[in-house]
Amino acid sequence: MGIVQLSVPCGEDRLPFEVQDTNLLGVLDLKAAKAPNEAAEIERALRRPTASPRLSAIARRNSTVAVVVNDATRPTPTAKLLNPLLRELKAAGVRDDKIRIVVASGLHPPTTKDELHRILGAEALNRFEVVVHDADDEASLVPLGETRRGTPIALNEALVDADLRVLTGSVEPHQLAGFTGGVKSLLPGLAGREGIERNHALLLDPRTRLGVLLGNPLREDIDAVRERIGVHFILNVVLNRDKQIVRTAAGDAIRAHRAVVAECQRLVRVYARAPADVVITSAGGHPKDIDLYQAQKALAHAEPVLKPGGTVILVAQCPRGVGDPLFQQWMTWARKPSDIIERLEREGFKMGAHKAYLLARSMIKSRVILVSGLPDRLVEEMHLTPAKTVQEALLLALEEKDGNAKVAVMPHATSVLASPRRP
Repeated sequence: MGIVQLSVPCGEDRLPFEVQDTNLLGVLDLKAAKAPNEAAEIERALRRPTASPRLSAIARRNSTVAVVVNDATRPTPTAKLLNPLLRELKAAGVRDDKIRIVVASGLHPPTTKDELHRILGAEALNRFEVVVHDADDEASLVPLGETRRGTPIALNEALVDADLRVLTGSVEPHQLAGFTGGVKSLLPGLAGREGIERNHALLLDPRTRLGVLLGNPLREDIDAVRERIGVHFILNVVLNRDKQIVRTAAGDAIRAHRAVVAECQRLVRVYARAPADVVITSAGGHPKDIDLYQAQKALAHAEPVLKPGGTVILVAQCPRGVGDPLFQQWMTWARKPSDIIERLEREGFKMGAHKAYLLARSMIKSRVILVSGLPDRLVEEMHLTPAKTVQEALLLALEEKDGNAKVAVMPHATSVLASPRRP
């Protein structure tokens, strides 16, 4: 019997811990993927786009262009994507003053100047007009009707007014939309609050599932935005565990997205030998654990490999705290997790409260121990068990188990699709 030394990401660091080899079920991580020359991989996709002409052939000399980028909550290497895109636009004769960079913030906290600097780089930040979306600024929204499911679509005027709309982003599994990327940059990224809420309310439909696109009503509602406004070109990438670009697709908003999702699926599917008694799950470090609102997603990825009544150890630094006032209010209001489920069903869907619903749904199925930078008292008020270190959390989890408890480790949980055994 031996000791295995392991670590998982937390913020900008990694937290070490050890586990007996007889207890360790396995480390469920992204498959190793060597990064190609990133610049060459991006250029390849731009030269041979999927179901679309090249961007340089679509753009016109006097075109106004909106280039949509992710905000600080996503790991997308936006600065690496911008220069090749801008060269394509320059080849078509598009001037810098015709280009706007639009940050798809959804309902996330406002993007700060420092975050913009990290996302775009100093050159792009100084060279182009940058618009940060505000879902509650009705004066900046243009109504465009409804999707077939009745979701009202009002999008940022900087996008709507452009002659050419280009979306960038990274693709990985998502607990509601199946996978990130594609038209998700518009809904919820650049939509108004009402539309975001109506779309997210589809999480209550059992067909809304992690890692599923076809038949997923929430993703279908997102993609239906194309019926209200044209999306002319996308550039989406898949990242490895070191956040390096390993796959890229460009072109048509649906077909290019589906192509890169197929590549993503080859990297992200992992299998445990059996269900685990304890899962140590990290959202993957910064920026995915920027707050608890974002880090909660890791629980959905751990659930398929956890035994009923098992324990999840969620590792998330949470430098921005809980991340949403309504999320925190609902969690601290409840006497027990089931109160939150009943309240949302009684009062109706509310953004922010939906995170409390999702967290409560996980807590009903399992015990959740949180290793974070949040105050212990706040963690306890939210009905979670606080721990200072992963080792402390693991000892707490194993106290309730016999000596044969099996532990699975998910260092980049929100980037993988895990199953308890190979089908």
